[in-house]
Formats: sequence, C-alpha cells, structure tokens
Amino acid sequence: MAKQLTDVVTDVAVEDDMDAKLAQKLAASRKAKEAQEKTEEKELEVEKKTTIISSAAPVDEKELMYLELEKMGCSRSYLVKMKERHGTIIVYPHEDGKWFVVRPLRVKEMKMIREIAEGDPEKLNKEIIESAVVFPRLNEESVSELAAGLPDLLTNMISRLSAFIPVELAFSLSKEL
Repeated sequence: MAKQLTDVVTDVAVEDDMDAKLAQKLAASRKAKEAQEKTEEKELEVEKKTTIISSAAPVDEKELMYLELEKMGCSRSYLVKMKERHGTIIVYPHEDGKWFVVRPLRVKEMKMIREIAEGDPEKLNKEIIESAVVFPRLNEESVSELAAGLPDLLTNMISRLSAFIPVELAFSLSKEL
C-alpha cells in the first residue's frame, strides 16, 4: 500500500516537472526567436543596400507582397524561413496600413499555450497571437494597442490556419470514396 502511494506521488511529481520543462522550452523558444529576428533585421539592412529592383521587370502579386513587407521591415529571407519551417504562412493586410503575417500552430504548441492560459480565454487569445503572428512580433503591450476587433480576428485566422474549423465545414469539404 505504501509503495502504491509512493508511486502515485512520484508520477505527479514527474508530470509537474514535465509541465515546467514545457513552459521553460516555450520561454526559451521565444527568446531564440527574438534573437533571430534581430539578426534578420540586420540582414535586411544589408539586403536593402545591395538589392537593386528593376522597375521594367514584370512583378507578380506575391512579389509585390514581399516588397511591401520589406518596406515595413520584414525581410524576405525571414519569410522564406518561416514558410519552410511552418509550411504555410498567410499575409493579412489590415485596412489601417498594418500587415500581419501569421503561421499555423502545432499540437505541442497549443498544449503549452492552453496550459499557460489556465482556462482564461483572453490569455489564451493573447498567447495564440504572440506565438503565431510572425510579423510584426507582438507582445502583451502591442496587442493591447491594436484595433478592438483585430485580436479576435487574428486569433480566428490562426485557428482556421491551424485546422480548428467547425465540424460542419470539415464535412462540407470532405468527399466520400
């Protein structure tokens, strides 16, 4: 009986330790991303100085988006890396002139985000935005400065991109063999 109680206590301690490690990994990941962004911003400055754009060459829609994002301070190499790492990134040009680039979330990330949010829907939305908006990098303060409906809009876009869609929609997109 005493051995069973010891095993249960040990299991709880191991789970608590794993949760703490996940939270530490998330914090370390955010710090690494910030450092990477600073490096890429420096690279962007060098690229701006060395890139010559021919006005005579035809430009497609994606190229125009890259160029516009570069004007806003987001390097093409950063966007390419994000696309390689996450598979899909989307650009949302908001009517106030701000553009947002978002990526999908993975199951592991969502588990950590839910744990950090502790059931608080506002905190959950804030963590989703901070994790999945790759440009501009947002934090709690910058999220609070956005237009009132924009955080919910971004959260919904990220959720849809991460395959959180209503079951009815999933069935409407499905095909029977």
